[in-house]
Amino acid sequence: MFTAYATLFRTPGAMKFSLTGIIGRMPVSMDSLALIFIVVAANGSYAIA
Repeated sequence: MFTAYATLFRTPGAMKFSLTGIIGRMPVSMDSLALIFIVVAANGSYAIA
């Protein structure tokens, strides 16, 4: 599995392209986590979140 990724990332520009995509998607995945933390801070319970 890792050899396929190594081959892919050896392609010129692939690492920069992939890194940009990961950074671009981070806020989307952090939204749900932030929402859980807000509800826990407001109510003091993970069960409600």
